[in-house]
Amino acid sequence: MYNPSCLYSTYLQVGGQILNVVLEHSYAISPKELPDWYNAAGLLLANLPDAYFEGLTQRLVAVLSSSPLSHHNMPQLNIFRLLSTDSNHSLAHLLALAHAAFHHTGLAQIQTLPELVRKRMLPIIKNEEQLLFVLHLTGPFLQRLHSESRER
Repeated sequence: MYNPSCLYSTYLQVGGQILNVVLEHSYAISPKELPDWYNAAGLLLANLPDAYFEGLTQRLVAVLSSSPLSHHNMPQLNIFRLLSTDSNHSLAHLLALAHAAFHHTGLAQIQTLPELVRKRMLPIIKNEEQLLFVLHLTGPFLQRLHSESRER
């Protein structure tokens, strides 16, 4: 019998696996080729139905609740160094993948970003590191959100 929730779960898993291709194997990809892999995964997520994209949004929400972002004021954590493109940390790779995906999305998907932050991320944010991660995620798209929504 047809079960739509099972099908949606499969979409989420496939979306998550598209991320895992890059996130779990980034050590094997040369740093010179890594941006191409980010863009390929971003293009896939942006052009597949929205249910696949939800795999990325769930991963972004989950990372806010996990270490190292969930630990308040860890002295050894320098969030700016951790999220820089020179970093080999999984947070930097996830942020780059999210940027690639949101860069390639259409207006309908990019307009879900404020709702994602307001409804799913804001209740989780408890410290400065989490807030800075969300700002790093959303900041590059604020101008696009503003200009594209005004053109409509």
